[in-house]
Amino acid sequence: MGLIIGDGWDDLRDKIADAKVVVPNWHVGSDNWLEHVLKGLWPQFVTLRDEITSDAARTTVQARGNYENWRTRLEGLNPEAHDLEIDKEAKRRSGIDKTPEERVSHRNFWRIMPLYTEVAILSAALCEAEINLALAWGLSMLDKEDVFQLIESKPTPEKWLHGPKVILPAYLMPSGCAEIETLRKVFSERNRLVHPKSTIQKSGQQTLGPKALTPPKLTDLLLWIGRYFSLPFDLADFLRTQPPINGSRFPVMTRRDAIDRVPQHKLPQPPEPPRESQPTSS
Repeated sequence: MGLIIGDGWDDLRDKIADAKVVVPNWHVGSDNWLEHVLKGLWPQFVTLRDEITSDAARTTVQARGNYENWRTRLEGLNPEAHDLEIDKEAKRRSGIDKTPEERVSHRNFWRIMPLYTEVAILSAALCEAEINLALAWGLSMLDKEDVFQLIESKPTPEKWLHGPKVILPAYLMPSGCAEIETLRKVFSERNRLVHPKSTIQKSGQQTLGPKALTPPKLTDLLLWIGRYFSLPFDLADFLRTQPPINGSRFPVMTRRDAIDRVPQHKLPQPPEPPRESQPTSS
């Protein structure tokens, strides 16, 4: 029995102290700001994506006009030239033979790559933090904390695929689903970005470093950034659909808020909580 405090709560404290604990009082703590940083980049991505889309549409109109101008000019300067030769040069000069994204790539590449780098690194880190939380909590619920040390060192995609099976044997995440594709992609990019390799050339020959990378297309960068943003929240949603463990469901640290779920990701989601009905005025 503890000290008598005399604040009116002494009887209740005695009952709590004497009560038998049936279910442990679980607390999950985390010094995690990754979600907030990632969400802070979302408005920047939406703005940049909209600007690129608008810029690409504008250059399409410009290219059509430039094409006609170049045809007229080249025909006047080269009256004996074949029409196909004139047409080919007019297309090359005007850029009408390029995709809209190709026409604007040169002035947007350096705007999008820093954002791509940040989002890839943050998304990968958040995916890792989320599955580590789920496994650590689930194993502690089963009094198997020692197993966590064996699982923690596994690659994050493998942890998402197989880790929860030690807690929920019926757990299944399809290895061919789009979320796993994005997860493997984001960790490949994360490893490349945080462990950069220098390329050394001597006398025109490469002597050290990775193979030369093909510059990514602007449309691909925009596509993958959207998937990187969506991924941690889609995986957290999938955890929320799993059966309870000793009466409790997996704790998760991420909720998407304004971030859009990409259409490629189709793993099950938990049902949305019912909206509170608004009183109607008579």
